[in-house]
Amino acid sequence: MLDFKLSHFRANSNGMKRLPDLPPFWTLCAWVLSLVISWVIPNPSWDSLGLRWLGLLWIILAFVSVAWSALVFFRYNTTIEPGQKPYKLITNGPFQFSRNPIYLSMVVATAGWVLWLGAAFGLAVIPVLWFILDRRFAALEEAVLRETFGEEAEAFFTRTRRWL
Repeated sequence: MLDFKLSHFRANSNGMKRLPDLPPFWTLCAWVLSLVISWVIPNPSWDSLGLRWLGLLWIILAFVSVAWSALVFFRYNTTIEPGQKPYKLITNGPFQFSRNPIYLSMVVATAGWVLWLGAAFGLAVIPVLWFILDRRFAALEEAVLRETFGEEAEAFFTRTRRWL
């Protein structure tokens, strides 16, 4: 179920494999970009110990949420991989609060990372990451859920927000 497939790499015109098109890759890019921004652009800093620890707490909570979500996927024996057709519609656990708790956790962890860095301009990466996760993954996955589970998916979408 979690085995890494080469299908997550897109081939360019000469057949060479490119970077993986997966949410963790985009999240890592956001982390690296916010770090580069903090080094390159002189920006106001809030290098407060309290904010740094708050950022670390957000990162930890986000990783716990991802682990909880992954355990629910395994418990229901359905795929966790974006782009794969699910076998079951999961509506409990963290999914009763958000239709995309893993993506939400990636955004929260990124915000925590920026707080930990203490770099104000690093905040610019957060809406970009959210937009990529929302449009590139969440919206497409919801279309698959609609197609696969029909009215059951619609009922889930009605009672549970995409993000929060």
